[in-house]
Amino acid sequence: MEPFQFPTKIGTLSPQSLSPQFSATLDLTFSQPLLRDFGREVVLTRLRIAQRDHEISEENLATGVSTLVFEVVQAYWNLVFLREDLETRRTSLGLAEALLEQTETLLRAGRVTEGNVHQARAAVFERREDAIRFENEVARAEDRLKVLLYADLPTVTLIPGDVLEDGPTDLDQQRSFERALGARPELARVRKEIEQRGHETTFASNQTRPRLDLNLEYGMSGLSGHPNQTPVNPLSGDLGRAGDTVPGSVFAGITRPLGAFDGFFTGDGFDNWSVELRLELPLRNRTAEARLADANLRLRESEATLLSLHEQVMLQIRDAIRTMTTARQSIAAAREAIRAVEELLLATRVRFQAGLATSYDVLGVLDTLSQARTRELRALMEHNIAQAALQVAEGSILEEYNVEVRGSSGAGNRGSF
Repeated sequence: MEPFQFPTKIGTLSPQSLSPQFSATLDLTFSQPLLRDFGREVVLTRLRIAQRDHEISEENLATGVSTLVFEVVQAYWNLVFLREDLETRRTSLGLAEALLEQTETLLRAGRVTEGNVHQARAAVFERREDAIRFENEVARAEDRLKVLLYADLPTVTLIPGDVLEDGPTDLDQQRSFERALGARPELARVRKEIEQRGHETTFASNQTRPRLDLNLEYGMSGLSGHPNQTPVNPLSGDLGRAGDTVPGSVFAGITRPLGAFDGFFTGDGFDNWSVELRLELPLRNRTAEARLADANLRLRESEATLLSLHEQVMLQIRDAIRTMTTARQSIAAAREAIRAVEELLLATRVRFQAGLATSYDVLGVLDTLSQARTRELRALMEHNIAQAALQVAEGSILEEYNVEVRGSSGAGNRGSF
């Protein structure tokens, strides 16, 4: 028997059937937590917390603007009071000058002594100095208001268009409190903070659970290239291109680089899949438990803050109403005093004309009248400022003065998670 000899043509045999060879792979992976990080609430927690942070910032802005508006209102009514009180002092100066003129006339007629003239003249200079000093107070109050309004100090002149008056005010403590519950930005901020703390507590509670994840994976592979010469029959030594001699071969006619994708989503491709269920059981999840305890503590703290803020709002409302009531009573008392002193002044001047009173007596009544008018103006100012304080307590001061803080108290209308 002769020994077997391999054909000499197999020298072109290559261990790689395709050269060049092109491959493509498509992998699809799906992972679903089943315990920790499971649920819509957990997935949207960060979005909800971010949204609440934005809304809380808006409420803080509304609170700051409300405080600024109240400071402007307070400074404005103080300026109005000082300007009107300055007019009161100028009126008192005019009356003193008229008294001096009258006293000098009576002195020439020999009906009063020279001492009365000196008293009247001293009173004129005293009231003139007081008016000059008060003009400086008015200028300082105007500058304070300019600063609050961000107005240019040297060039801008503020002329109030209002006068101090006590318009009718319907005071209802319970109605004011109910209005404050829905309008105060501080209360809205704490309520949104409680919602935020609730989301944080839900997320922290979820993080204490074991981790159980379902992982699904599906992959597809494609191959193309130029077939190499391969032995058709090792005994005969005949060569052929890979795939040409095998019926239905996946290599037959696939020579383009993009041909590697032709087998995707068809029955001729190469695919694989896997299913995995992974469970992680921490021995002691102390970090997650500590975070949950901290989240619960902050939630309770925010709830306590809301209750405390309710009491503060009620105290502010009661204080503002009490101040307004007291101011209105002071206004009524001051007006009664003004009427009485005006009658006394008229009688005293008649007595002075008759030589039965001195200029000192008339000047004393003038001082009493000026003080009564100042008390009336101060009570009116306190009434108007207390009314603004009540609007702050109710949360209506921005609406009252047509001040709009864009986005405040309207986050819920834009949609929320």
